Amino acid sequence: MKPSGWIAAVFAAVCAAGCSKSARPLDVEVSKAEPCGGRSVQVVTFNIRYGTAPDGENRWENRRQMVIDLLRGYEADVMGFQEALSFQTEQLQEGLPEYDVAAVGRDDGRNAGEACPIFYRRSRFERLDWGVFWFSDTPDVPGSKHWGNEVPRICTWVSLRDRRSGQVIWVFNVHLDYQYQITRQKSAALLAERIKQWVPAGCFPIVMGDFNTELTNPAMEPLLAKDGLHLADCWRTAHPQEELAGTWNDFGRQVHGAKIDHILIPAWAKVLEAEVDRRQFDGRYPSDHFPLRAVFCAEMEPALEGLKSENGG
Repeated sequence: MKPSGWIAAVFAAVCAAGCSKSARPLDVEVSKAEPCGGRSVQVVTFNIRYGTAPDGENRWENRRQMVIDLLRGYEADVMGFQEALSFQTEQLQEGLPEYDVAAVGRDDGRNAGEACPIFYRRSRFERLDWGVFWFSDTPDVPGSKHWGNEVPRICTWVSLRDRRSGQVIWVFNVHLDYQYQITRQKSAALLAERIKQWVPAGCFPIVMGDFNTELTNPAMEPLLAKDGLHLADCWRTAHPQEELAGTWNDFGRQVHGAKIDHILIPAWAKVLEAEVDRRQFDGRYPSDHFPLRAVFCAEMEPALEGLKSENGG
């Protein structure tokens, strides 16, 4: 679903009031300074494992309250989940009533199949628009798949205005295919293309989810490369030398597995905190993935701030 016409005009006006795009991205900067003049945002991405999986003692009903308690403890501003069936999304909504939700099922664009819901704190953000597209040759056709993947794959997106700062952020939550490289490559390319087309200058893009691939995989180039979107992973920015990076744990059987879950933001943005939450609760992991949490400054590009000052803006 493409942003509607009048909403797109609002986006353009709001974001243009901040700045225009710079042609030169800046280097990544890690900062422990005071949070960004009120523009720091805490984001969580978490593959919660689909609720009908035959996981024995790790089945959803044994993990549900643990997951809700964990998420409540973060007090995050925005959270993106993967593999959430409709009843799981509803249960999370009931347990986290301070959040509004954007979600549809991937099979029919309504309730069938797994979703990639985005939860956002309503006291912090006003929702401007939202939608879902499918990773296929017909991305606006619900349930479509054309690149070899056996199940539909989707991206949920939402645009939010910060009630405190007025900054507009665009959040994209994805779950890419785990089997086929060509599917991941085409999906990331489509995602990058839509972000370029849709996100106006001055707005802040956030891309998160289960990418089912590491940052070094060529499929990630449209998102990370300097001639692409030039995004950077918050965790790797904050921990450039850390070797223990895995986010898939297979309920504790692969605690040193690959880092396949990421939170990506513009490479020039300041990262304040980032962690892979590896905690157990009563000897059990909340999911077969670790949650990934990051705090960063969701503000306009520093180079553009300087340009605005020079021009008397």
